[in-house]
Amino acid sequence: MDIQTTAEDSGDDADSSNSLMPQALPVDETVDLSNVDMNQPATNAQEYLARVRKEAKALPDIIRAPTTIAVASKPKSVAPAYENASVNGTISLEWKAKFVVHFKGLREQLLYLKNKGSLNKWKDMPFDELKDNNKKTKQDQWLELIESQKVLPKLSIVLKLDTVTLIHISTALMQECSSDISEQKLSSYTCAWLYAILLLVEQPFLSDWISDLRIFGRELAQLRNDILKAQKFDNIQTVVALSTANMFLCIIEDIFKQPLFL
Repeated sequence: MDIQTTAEDSGDDADSSNSLMPQALPVDETVDLSNVDMNQPATNAQEYLARVRKEAKALPDIIRAPTTIAVASKPKSVAPAYENASVNGTISLEWKAKFVVHFKGLREQLLYLKNKGSLNKWKDMPFDELKDNNKKTKQDQWLELIESQKVLPKLSIVLKLDTVTLIHISTALMQECSSDISEQKLSSYTCAWLYAILLLVEQPFLSDWISDLRIFGRELAQLRNDILKAQKFDNIQTVVALSTANMFLCIIEDIFKQPLFL
């Protein structure tokens, strides 16, 4: 009731205040600012409020904040948590060192699980038909299942594979990747399984397998050189192939210690 009465009494000021609510600090409209030096501080509260209202009325409805080229050019997004690739498509020594540490640490964890027999907790879990692949002898059956089912590596599968099977499967996967290199592409599923298998391959390495590994490395190096020479980084398939080649070359040269051109 008090608010309604006040609103009715102040109807003449409704247009100027744009509000029906009573003002906490009503401005005295009789304050004369014509002879007041605006550069000097206000002498009382009413004069201060009158100055604020006068300045507000002089401002446009939309205020454009001044901007500079430097401020406008700064990125507005949050900085990514990963390191950007170098402009020329090669990898730095710092990245190699970090990747080697990560790869070896992951390998130690997987070998610990495999050697300690920690797979018992998975023996009753349902899997797709890939669970029986360790009983198959034909390499093309592995490749067919990987590509047709579009299945990423399963820990419960790769840890059950013995050394001989790991060697045979990795050889088949490298040959499959080699067939894609001529088109400057690498299958994500085939490469993912090859990465998982290489994590579990242990020394001593068979001489034939080392030979296949070096041949695969030379093909990857040629793929990288061709991509860098063409400088066509607008194709996402080419960029992915370059990144994948860099990763496997780091595994072959810096982890398995296999020189490619000796």
